[in-house]
Amino acid sequence: MPEIAGLDLYEHLVASGKAIPTILLTAHPAADHRVRALRAGVSYYFSKLFSDSKLLASIKSPLRSRMVHRRHS
Repeated sequence: MPEIAGLDLYEHLVASGKAIPTILLTAHPAADHRVRALRAGVSYYFSKLFSDSKLLASIKSPLRSRMVHRRHS
């Protein structure tokens, strides 16, 4: 995304009250970005190349949480 970085977009969504479960994928990992992302509330932060199983598990995790929450509502 040339106009805005993924983490900046996520932080903008949080600030506007529209945060969603988010998985950030990066080709340029940096420890400080990972820490910033996780502190901001990003669900998962992966560096390319990552395994299919890790990505799939990270997608399923928030979905399972939503299903459990709906059952208890």
